Amino acid sequence: MFDTHCHLQTEQFSGDREAVIHSAEALGVTEFLVPAIDSASFDGTLAIASKYENIYCALGIHPHSASEWNEAVGQKIMTEVASNAKVRAVGEIGLDYFYDFAPHDVQIRAFREQIELAKILGKPIIIHTRDSIDETLDIIEDCYKSVEKTYLFGQFHCFSGTVEQMHRAVAAGFCVSYTGNITFKNSTLSDSVRETPIDRILIETDSPYLAPVPHRGKRNTPEYLPLVAAKIAEIKNIDIHEVMTRTTHNAQRLFLGAAAVLLLLVLSSLSATKAEAQVGSRPPDSVMTKDRRDAEEMIKKQREQMKQLEEERRQDSIKSAQHDEEEQRKEMIVQMRKDSIRAAERIADEEKARLRAQMPIPWKAITIGASGGIGNLELTQSHARITPSAVFAHTFSIGTQISRIIDLEISYNSFKVDDNLRQDNLYNLGTNTPTGNFDTNKFDPQTHRPSQRYNVPTHEYLQTTYFGIDFRFVFTPRSPLKFYAGLGYSATTIT
Repeated sequence: MFDTHCHLQTEQFSGDREAVIHSAEALGVTEFLVPAIDSASFDGTLAIASKYENIYCALGIHPHSASEWNEAVGQKIMTEVASNAKVRAVGEIGLDYFYDFAPHDVQIRAFREQIELAKILGKPIIIHTRDSIDETLDIIEDCYKSVEKTYLFGQFHCFSGTVEQMHRAVAAGFCVSYTGNITFKNSTLSDSVRETPIDRILIETDSPYLAPVPHRGKRNTPEYLPLVAAKIAEIKNIDIHEVMTRTTHNAQRLFLGAAAVLLLLVLSSLSATKAEAQVGSRPPDSVMTKDRRDAEEMIKKQREQMKQLEEERRQDSIKSAQHDEEEQRKEMIVQMRKDSIRAAERIADEEKARLRAQMPIPWKAITIGASGGIGNLELTQSHARITPSAVFAHTFSIGTQISRIIDLEISYNSFKVDDNLRQDNLYNLGTNTPTGNFDTNKFDPQTHRPSQRYNVPTHEYLQTTYFGIDFRFVFTPRSPLKFYAGLGYSATTIT
């Protein structure tokens, strides 16, 4: 496999760079390409490429450092390309509008001028793009429109665009490179991966960034490149060994040229022959060349490692699914408990409200009333007439609500007619007659009146007393206009 984009020159690998490289090689990573990101990283990038036979590099100014681009930097790149066979590309270059560490016009100028430099040098470019893929595509389509597509122009590193954008990149003469982000749970790149032609796919780790699942969040290394290959195989529903072989072929063709491609084709042929041969067709070790034995041993080792990685991934997926299921179950139990508590509280509140509606507040329901008055009243019976001097009445009542639909009222009334005039016409004796006592023997038997006239002083009163108690059932307790049916007791006394 060919890790087409890994920043092994960074300080994240300063403590164990050698071990990381050997570990990746043991897992089948045969070539590495290390791109620079600014002029300060040129020396470290060149040094690591010079130290290891299977590590290549690219020199360029990243869009974050676009302000550094100038003629001197371009001359440095030209000199290194001319004198150092390990410099295989110009990059990483491009546009990044997500962070905006450099003004857009500065990024665009540096990008275009580095593309022109790569065209002069005959080198592919390594493109970085973030939140700017459409403008990036516009620029490369413009810059390469007059160049005959007899070779590949470069790599869209860490591609994260749509299917349509992928097709534009491929049509413009570029390879599309995928990294660990395609393994993320929230990845939206499956369609792009599935639709990318197999002869235009590259794989990379972008170490130390974007570690694939199940190592997400950790330092990424080229050791995890097989996980990217496995995910592409899963999405495209093809054998992982085909992905490993074809992506390596694509990377060799893009970065290393025809000789390397020829060597790869020989190894691929040997691999395919071994995989498809019938039992007994394999030649004995005595007639096998050393290169073929080494190649078959490497393939065997890679397959064993792939099986181990696939099994580890499967186990991790099972554990992850079990963990997610357990978390969902716990969340469901907690939610059900909360819902039950809320339902019980709601029922309790409704019951309290119902009870409050049935039981009125006594001090708000009690009513007390009193009244009094004076007046004049004339009573006439036959020819007897009494003209009272005063009429006095007073009432007192108290009422309350036993419940919202039951009322209780207690009332007391007194009405008194009082007369104390010295002269009245009760017996029609006339006025200014001498005062005297009645003599019952001096009545006229025919008229039933006294036979002698006397003016009789009198004092009469009439008093009526009423006491009542009533229970009333309210038909319309919530309406301002109420209708009742009642049952009561009353007592009236007349004196």
